[in-house]
Amino acid sequence: MRISKKRIAGVAALLVFLSCVLCLSLRANTDDIKQSENVNGERKNNKYITVPDEYKSISEAIGHAKEGDTVFVKEGSYEESVRLKNGVNLIGEDKNKVTIFRKTTSQEHVLLADCNNTLVKGLTIEHIGQDLAEKRAVGIYLIKSSARIEDCRVRNIAGNGLVARDGGQPVIKNCLFESNGLQGIYLYSCQAHVEYNRCNENKNGIVISQKANCTLKSNQCCRNEECGIYICGGATCTAESNICNENGHSGITLYEPNTTGMLARNEAGKNQLNGIKFTDGASGIAERNICRFNKINGIGVSGNWSSVTLRENTCSDNFQNGILLGTRQTTVAEKNVCVDNRYAGISIYAYASLAKLSGNICSRNKTDGIWFGLYAGGEAKDNVCTENERNGIYITSVWSAPKLINNNCQNNKGQALCIEPGDFGNARLMFVEEKFDELEKIASQLRLQNPRSTDSGFQLSGYYNSICLFWEDYKPPLEQSMLKLAEKWIEQKPDSVTPRIVKAKLLSGSGWRARGKGYAYTVTEQGWHAFESEHKKAWDVLASAEKLNNKDPELYATRLDFCRALGKSRRDINDIFYKGIEVSKNYYPLYQQMGQILLPRWFGKRGELEAFACKAVDITAPDEGESLYAVIAEVTIPYLGENVEQFLEYGFSYDRLKTAYRDLLKRCPGSNYHMNSFCLIASLYKDRKTAEELFGKIGDNWNWDVWHYQRVFDKYRNWAYTKDSKD
Repeated sequence: MRISKKRIAGVAALLVFLSCVLCLSLRANTDDIKQSENVNGERKNNKYITVPDEYKSISEAIGHAKEGDTVFVKEGSYEESVRLKNGVNLIGEDKNKVTIFRKTTSQEHVLLADCNNTLVKGLTIEHIGQDLAEKRAVGIYLIKSSARIEDCRVRNIAGNGLVARDGGQPVIKNCLFESNGLQGIYLYSCQAHVEYNRCNENKNGIVISQKANCTLKSNQCCRNEECGIYICGGATCTAESNICNENGHSGITLYEPNTTGMLARNEAGKNQLNGIKFTDGASGIAERNICRFNKINGIGVSGNWSSVTLRENTCSDNFQNGILLGTRQTTVAEKNVCVDNRYAGISIYAYASLAKLSGNICSRNKTDGIWFGLYAGGEAKDNVCTENERNGIYITSVWSAPKLINNNCQNNKGQALCIEPGDFGNARLMFVEEKFDELEKIASQLRLQNPRSTDSGFQLSGYYNSICLFWEDYKPPLEQSMLKLAEKWIEQKPDSVTPRIVKAKLLSGSGWRARGKGYAYTVTEQGWHAFESEHKKAWDVLASAEKLNNKDPELYATRLDFCRALGKSRRDINDIFYKGIEVSKNYYPLYQQMGQILLPRWFGKRGELEAFACKAVDITAPDEGESLYAVIAEVTIPYLGENVEQFLEYGFSYDRLKTAYRDLLKRCPGSNYHMNSFCLIASLYKDRKTAEELFGKIGDNWNWDVWHYQRVFDKYRNWAYTKDSKD
C-alpha cells in the first residue's frame, strides 16, 4: 500500500507539535515543584535541592538549605534521623517510593521538627525491627511546631507514629498511620488540626491529652488494640465525621475530669466495648453519631462527675444497651433512636438521679425500652417505648423514683410501665406530695416483712434513702425544704418513728453539705461547726424516736452512722449495735455501720474488722450462711481509692471470702456491686481463674463504687486475660 508524501508530512508535523506540548508541560511541572509550597499554600521561587542528586543524605541537604527552600527526595530508602529546619520543606517523590527509616536498636526518632512554616509530604517513615522498651522512639516528633504533615505513611514505629507536644498548631492531613507499637497519633498540650487520616492497627488510633485543644475531622481509626480515639487529661476536642470501628476497647473514649468533647456525626461500630464512652468526670456533647453493633453499649456515660448531653444519636443493634447513663451529674438524652438492642434502649444506672430523657425512640429492644436501676431518678418525658420484648419502662428498685410524663409505652410484650416491688419506688414522690398516710403504710409493711432487693439490700433502708438522699445535689439545695416537710409529717404522725428517722437523715445531709466533700484538712472551722451542730440535732431527734413504741432497725443503723460524726464512746457504740440486732438480727446495715466504725481510720485496731466479720457470721449463720463475712469485708472498699492493694492489710481469709461470695451471690445473683467486689478481691489475691470468670460476667458494667477509676478496672482485667503475665 502506498502512502502519499502529504500524509507523511502531516504525521511528522503532528509528532513535532505533541513533542513541544510535552516539553512545555514537563518544564511547567518542574517549575511548579521548584516553586515550593509553604505551609499556607503560597508559591515562592526559592532554591530547590534534590536528594540524592545534589546531596547523598536528606540531613545534609537540609543542613545546606535556607528558609523558603525545598528538599526534594527521589525514589529510594534512606537510613537516617532527620531534623527539620524552620521554613524548609521536605517533599518526597511519592510515599510509595521514598522511605526514611531507622533500626529500632538505634532508639532514635526518624523525623524531628521543632520549627514552623514547614511542609512534610510524600514520605514513608518507618522502623525496622521490634522494640518493647518502656520508652520507645517516635516516627515523627513535633515539639512546639506548627509543621504541616501531608500524604505520608508512618508504619511499624516502635513507639508512637506521630507526637505533637508542648504548643504549636500542627496540621496532619491525609496520612496513614498503621501498625505502630503505641499510638498512631499522640497530641499533647498543643492545638492540632487532624483530618482525612487513617490510623489503623495501632495501640490507639489517636490520643489527645494534657489540655490539648484539637480538631479531628473525617479520620478513620479502626482495628486498634484499644480505642479508635482516646481523649483524656483535661483535653478539649471537636471530633466530627470520624469512623471508629472494630477497635479492641471503645470507638471513642473521653476520660478524666475537665476533659470535654464535641462529638458530631461520627460512626462508632463493632467495637469490643462501647461505641462512645464518657467516664470518670469527662463531659461534653454527642450528637448525630451512629453507634451500632458494639459489644457493650452504643453510648456509655459513667463515673460520678460526668455531665453529658446526648442528642439525635442512633444507637442500635448493640449487645447490651443503646445508651447507658450512670452518673450523678445532670445528663440529657433527647431525640435519640435506641432500637433493636439486646438489653434496653436506654438504661439509667446506679445513682443517676439527675437524668433527663425526652423525645427518645426506644423500641424493639430485647428487654425494656427504658430501664431505671438502683437509686435511679430524673425525668422521662415524651419518649416512645414501644414493641419491646419486655416492658416499655421498667423501674427495678424500691430506691428508684423517676418522674414519668407523657411517655408512649404501647404494644410491649410485658407491661407498659413496670415498677418493682409494688409502689415503693414512689416513696420520694409521695414525700414531696405529702402523702404521709401512704408512706406510713409502706414503712410498716417493710418493718414487718423485712424484704430485700435483688442486690441484697434491705428495702427498709432503701425506702429511707430514696426519701432522704441527694437533695443537697440539686441547685439550689433542697434539704431545707424537705426538713419542713418532715416537720409537717411529725406533726401529723406524732407517735411514728418514721418521720423522725427521715428528719434525722435530712439534718445529717445538711451537715455534710456545710462541711463539704473534701478531706478533713480542707474543712473550715465554720464547716466543722455546722457539721457537728446538725448531727447533734439529728442525734436528739433519734433519741426521741427511740422512746416510741414502734421499733425500727434503721433507727439504730442511723445512730451508728452518727457515732462517727460525733465521736461517741465504744460503750455507746456497742450498746446501740446490740439494741439494733435485738430488733432485727439479720439487718445488714447494722453490721455495715459497725464495720465502718471498726476501720482504723475511725475506732478500729488491726485485725478487729476481720474478727467482727467472723462474729457476725456466728450471729447470722442460721439464716445468712457465710454471707456477712463478705458484706463486712466490703465496707473497706469505698476507702481504698486507687490503692486497692490496701485491702490485703485487713487480714481477711480469701478461702472464707470465696465461700461467702458464692453464698451471697446465690442469694442475689443480679448484684452488680457484689460481683464487682468479688472480682476485685479475687484479683488482689491473684486468683486468675475466678477473676477471669467474673470479668466475663461483668463485661463493661464495672461499678464505680468498687473500682473508683476505669484504669484500675482495666489494669486487673488485662491481668486476668493475659495468661502468660507474671503475678
